[in-house]
Amino acid sequence: MQTQVLSPKGNPVWELYGNSVQLEFDQNKHWYFANGVYVPSVTGITGFLDKSRPLTYWAAKQTVEYYRTKLVAGTVIDEVQLEAMHKEGLRYFKTQTEKAASIGSLVHSWIEEYIKRRMDATRSDNSPELPINERVKRGINAFLHWKRDNKIEYILSESKVYSKKYNYAGTCDLVA
Repeated sequence: MQTQVLSPKGNPVWELYGNSVQLEFDQNKHWYFANGVYVPSVTGITGFLDKSRPLTYWAAKQTVEYYRTKLVAGTVIDEVQLEAMHKEGLRYFKTQTEKAASIGSLVHSWIEEYIKRRMDATRSDNSPELPINERVKRGINAFLHWKRDNKIEYILSESKVYSKKYNYAGTCDLVA
């Protein structure tokens, strides 16, 4: 079990490695500090990976999908409408990205709450209420099927981690 206290700034601090490392997490900036010194996060480090090839293909596919919904054979489109379509088409993948991120965040939050309730022996209400949105429910059901098929025993959830050897930190979603 990790010990958590608050820093003078009000940020949570976890005492790790037999209390030799105080890992502070600045929630506003999403930054980690080990014994007061900034350390990169796993997310920050993996952000340097080149993901352009699959993302470029995905963005192009989103643009094609956009035009499929807007262009109908035989319909006359004037220059102003066409220019507006081009501008909207350039931004369409961003709106789709935001929707997907929102769905992913909602799925993650539901699973986090589900695991927290399962790990808390004092709770009798083991499952949070399922959301209405079908895409969010689909993500949650995928997790529930995975859990059922793998007979999971929860050990830690949303646990802060830090590597002395490699000097990076992060939040581990689940140890099971």
